[in-house]
Amino acid sequence: MWERTHEGDKRRSEADRKKCLHHIAASKE
Repeated sequence: MWERTHEGDKRRSEADRKKCLHHIAASKE
């Protein structure tokens, strides 16, 4: 159960990071 939650958190943080990078790139242009 903990592992599954940890995997979900990792996946979620990865998506958040990509969203952040995309947002930063968009505001730079």
